[in-house]
Amino acid sequence: MYLFFEPTLDDRKRTLEVALLSIYGLSEQPIPTYFCDNAFCSRKPIKSFNLIELLKYCLIHQFDKPALLVALPIELESDTALIQQFGDAYLGCISGAIKKGELQNLALTYRKLVQVEGSRRFFSVPSFVVEERLKQTPFTEMEIKSLVKLQDKNLKLVDQLIQKKVDELKRELSVLPNILKRGIGSRA
Repeated sequence: MYLFFEPTLDDRKRTLEVALLSIYGLSEQPIPTYFCDNAFCSRKPIKSFNLIELLKYCLIHQFDKPALLVALPIELESDTALIQQFGDAYLGCISGAIKKGELQNLALTYRKLVQVEGSRRFFSVPSFVVEERLKQTPFTEMEIKSLVKLQDKNLKLVDQLIQKKVDELKRELSVLPNILKRGIGSRA
């Protein structure tokens, strides 16, 4: 099971490890802990990310804030003890049974969104350069031609078309299931 915490805990890694060992009665073994922040960058294609890299990438893009990722060696039936112990510093958990394919789809959608949002800066150069740069983004050939035509007329129209694509990708993301859960196993 993968747990996520705010990185603001004092002496965060050791404090977290000791608390988790005592709460769940685990043997005195190191618990893998990873820091997730916007400095995470990998030139590797998303398809070759390992599970931890996919988790970090998705968390960073979903919440746009740093976190500590803890790979707990057991599956939890309830995270009530974590909520009581850490309060709002505990962000949630992801089941260890999550499939790599699910995370890859989510990460690829986030990558498309980042690419589309970043394409706004392309339009300060001549249109033939813009056209070549846009071929590296998730825009279709027809959308690229439309954007280049609009660039010649009015950049405000270009921005509206890009915003439409961003909204479309955000809707696509909102339909995907939320992988980060908080309050599992608690009775209402």
